[in-house]
Amino acid sequence: MFLWGLMSDIKLFFLTLLKITAFFSVLFSLAACDRNQAVKITVTPVYQQQVLACNKPFSHMDKSWRYQQLQFFISDLEVISQGDDSASGEVNNLWQTWPMLESEFQSGMVALLGQVCSPDDRDATSGNWQLALAPSFELSSISRIRFTLGVPFSLNHQNPLTQKSPLNEPSMFWVWRTGHKFLRLEMVSKDDTWLFHLGSTGCSAVSPVRPPAEECRQPNRFQFEFAFDSKTPELRLDLSRLLTQVTLTREKSCQSAPENPHCRQILANLSEPESRLFRGSDD
Repeated sequence: MFLWGLMSDIKLFFLTLLKITAFFSVLFSLAACDRNQAVKITVTPVYQQQVLACNKPFSHMDKSWRYQQLQFFISDLEVISQGDDSASGEVNNLWQTWPMLESEFQSGMVALLGQVCSPDDRDATSGNWQLALAPSFELSSISRIRFTLGVPFSLNHQNPLTQKSPLNEPSMFWVWRTGHKFLRLEMVSKDDTWLFHLGSTGCSAVSPVRPPAEECRQPNRFQFEFAFDSKTPELRLDLSRLLTQVTLTREKSCQSAPENPHCRQILANLSEPESRLFRGSDD
């Protein structure tokens, strides 16, 4: 009887040990999966505090508008993470690159965001309004974020037929000499249309179908930096900031020409230190 009881206790001990081991294995597996999952940040187009979509018009200077196409490239995404440096154990306050996961809308360092609307499909969920980032940082550790509106010179003037997605999107490309449209905004009202295409100008090449050897005179790339709230991981694109003091009915278009007064106002809105075209959700 004693031996039988001892064997039962040993069996119970090992069964309990197996259950505990299995429990912690599941926990570690879930933690590993979480570390390997993409970190996602939503990008939301707004006009002041009004959230926009294909089917949601907004009022600018007492006239109702809605966008038909709103797409843009961002690149060189960096963050300041308050996490400990693994080697020194000290808090790291330096800017660090946050790689993008490759997909239809992203390469390692460039993302295409936004959407193209159609008359019969104005679904606000279409297009791409989300950054998918490598799990290099914990969201809770990030205090600041910055990125460039535009495509780096090294990628801007390559053959779009051979470039990887999303830089092979034809509607976001001019010609080799000038490169990509960094931002494409096309809008309609009841009786008007208006468009703005942001990109590099003053580019020197032997022909429109040849790339420039040097940076263009007006690169027209703009960097944005602001505090990041990890509790609401969202970036907001505020069209009211882009359109400040811009009368849409006076000029119908801007193709980033520096001699165009209409363009000069828009480019000035982008280049102001406190432009706030992009901001966090609570700013």
